[in-house]
Amino acid sequence: MATRSWGEDFRRAAALLEAGLPLAAMERLAACGAAARARDDGPALLWVAIATAQGYADLEQPSRGLQGLTEAEAAAPATGASPALRLSAKETLARLYLAVRQPDAALGIAVAALADGDQRVGEGAPAAANLPHVPSIRQSLAWLGLHRFAAEAVRERWQDAAGAAAEAAAAMRRLKNDAGTAAAHRAMGRAAAALGSPDEAERQLTAALRRDTSARRVGAEARDHAALAALAEGRGALEPAMAHGSAALGLLWSRVAKLDRWDVANLCRLFGTVLAGTGDRQLAIQCLSRAAAYYGQAGDHDAALAASATLDGILRQPAAAVGDQPSLPEDLRARVRALTTMLGLLDDLASTDPHLERHATVVTTYALKLAQAMRMPEERLSALVHACRLYHLGQSAAGDGPAHPVLGAELLRAFPLPEETLTAVRHFRERWDGGGYPQGLVGEEIPQLARLLALVDGYVSLALDPAEPLPHSGAMALVRARSGTAYDPAIVAAFGRLHETAASA
Repeated sequence: MATRSWGEDFRRAAALLEAGLPLAAMERLAACGAAARARDDGPALLWVAIATAQGYADLEQPSRGLQGLTEAEAAAPATGASPALRLSAKETLARLYLAVRQPDAALGIAVAALADGDQRVGEGAPAAANLPHVPSIRQSLAWLGLHRFAAEAVRERWQDAAGAAAEAAAAMRRLKNDAGTAAAHRAMGRAAAALGSPDEAERQLTAALRRDTSARRVGAEARDHAALAALAEGRGALEPAMAHGSAALGLLWSRVAKLDRWDVANLCRLFGTVLAGTGDRQLAIQCLSRAAAYYGQAGDHDAALAASATLDGILRQPAAAVGDQPSLPEDLRARVRALTTMLGLLDDLASTDPHLERHATVVTTYALKLAQAMRMPEERLSALVHACRLYHLGQSAAGDGPAHPVLGAELLRAFPLPEETLTAVRHFRERWDGGGYPQGLVGEEIPQLARLLALVDGYVSLALDPAEPLPHSGAMALVRARSGTAYDPAIVAAFGRLHETAASA
């Protein structure tokens, strides 16, 4: 690899990763790693390991990134890697350990790195100038502070967690990092609530919500609403709790590619508690069962026990017991019922074939990127997200055959979903040339969302095949070869432009 193309390949890999296109990024990162090994360039190998670990995290495989990055980070002192690059590796390791629910490992790395990094703030730039997007020491320290908060919170050492969050907030403000500052406000709000300071918790969470709403960070905005709902419910303020809970539910339901277990647990606990007070025993039981399970999966064992205790209290009550709180609006009850039922279906599917859950999450992410690049209206994005999350439901009952999409669409008809979601699920196995199923539709007779889903599902299936995964270039070559036969040529062209634009950014 020539010197010029070497630096260019690094830059393009980083740009693709930043654009949320990890499959293309991973292929370039493999080329970067081979070039770095050929040159015996230790700092470059460490950078590749950091970026590759991030790519695996984006593909819902954080554990795969841990081993390579751990080995590369351990070898870093002998390679001449700069303090900034080495600290970036430690920050990524802490984040990945949190993702695989190993908070003790994350905490150990964060505490040691924070102590070491504070002594190196004044040290200079990365050793290799051709390595793009290496965070400064101050940036890595700020994120390490938030990782320390998360690990301390899991261990329920709330005084230590509050201190870590406050230090991270100050650092993020100095860096003028809006997303980081919002995350730090949210962390301080959680700590204040746990330490019995609800007014301070509300102030911090409201500050986070204001920033995330302004920047249209949908997932973070849903998290803020969920935390504010839990806080209001704990104070006995039912009306604001329902307002924030409904807002969080709407955001999670409509746009977020992956549902965060802790956020969903908060909402299920909130709605379960309220529904128990209104006398809707069956739905309350569904919500609290889901809350207890998801808190446990998120590592919040005290919250899981509390939800289980509330559930046990309801189960011990006579079935005819009726609460005296005002009932929820019927449309909100319908959405809550749909959420809990659908979560159950998705959990059943994941237990049957864990690969499908990861596959659907990656498909959702890519489909959203493509639809946004095609400038689809906001309301259609919601219908698309539902279709991408749920289009494999029929497979658990009918297998991967002609009945699969039809059965999936019929199962989903019981939920309050857009009609466009149902038609996308029913027709995503149609082909542009009319050779698909269930109806053999041709060209633009196939609904547009179904055409888009067909392409993205095909691409991700090739790239994430458990037996023989193809690199991005191989998957794209097959997608292009099927343009005009299996896939809509205009959508194939848009998918290609999406990658080309990101790589040249």
